[in-house]
Amino acid sequence: MSRCDIGNPPFGHFGEAAIRKWAKDSFNKHREKAGICGNPFIKRDFEYFDGNPQGLRTIMHLHNERDKNGLNLTYQTLLACIKYPTLSDNNDVSNKKLGYFATEEEDIGEAYKYLSIEMHKRYPLSYIVEAADDIAYTLSDIGDGIEKRMITISEFYEAFHEHWGVNYKGISPPLIGDIEKKENNDIYFFQLSIELTRAMMESATTSYIEKHDEVFNGTASDLFKNTEYKAVIKTINKVARTRLYQSHAAERIELSGYAIITGLLNHFSCLLVLTREEFDLLIDPEAQPINKDFDLERRVFNQLSLKTVKCYKYWIEA
Repeated sequence: MSRCDIGNPPFGHFGEAAIRKWAKDSFNKHREKAGICGNPFIKRDFEYFDGNPQGLRTIMHLHNERDKNGLNLTYQTLLACIKYPTLSDNNDVSNKKLGYFATEEEDIGEAYKYLSIEMHKRYPLSYIVEAADDIAYTLSDIGDGIEKRMITISEFYEAFHEHWGVNYKGISPPLIGDIEKKENNDIYFFQLSIELTRAMMESATTSYIEKHDEVFNGTASDLFKNTEYKAVIKTINKVARTRLYQSHAAERIELSGYAIITGLLNHFSCLLVLTREEFDLLIDPEAQPINKDFDLERRVFNQLSLKTVKCYKYWIEA
């Protein structure tokens, strides 16, 4: 599993887009009522919501409702998970994805300080994690599309060479042009996956060694930049984007997902506009609300998982 999969919402990137759009539309509307909306950094965390920092938040704090440290991972492991060492209060956040949320800023700062690394510099092992992501996912979506009969192997092969020819005319693509292709032969795709994975691992290893100083300074680009496999990754992603992600079947699912996530957020938003004291009344089953009708809020609150409530109670009591 990818380090970022842990924090991905349902429906992937389109789910992230639904959360960001909802936050930008709704937080301003409830600014005066909800304490979370009044915190500019936490507000921006939602407005720039991304699966990467949410995954980090999960493994650091949300995984274990009995331990503030979540999985209690080492500083090295935590920093290796941060591909974009950017916080939502950075002026250039609009041009980058977030690396971590404001809720994790203090702990991440401690990790950087302990390891004597300058803030907002990438940790060396994060380059390896990033390369592993690229290797693992380069053909995974294509493989899923073939399995779901959204694209055939021969159609992938032809689409790849069509896009490759437009952008890299006169250059032979590594491996994909070398392995013998037979019409819709599963062995071809299986062989291609194995060979491409092996070749990309060797390329990343070589690149890591060649860029050793830049990697340790946190100033290197990704390990596949300026290699032939960067072009392969871009071309395969282009095929996936045009032949899979933009298919009617995929877009229907995404549009349904967008509506589902937006609807759920609207449904639970009545809890966001409560004051801290009002929300705490919902946590205590013996408490009686004062001068307020909590019938709706209490029923919505009861839909939250017990683990979520335990995490919240641990944090306010810690």
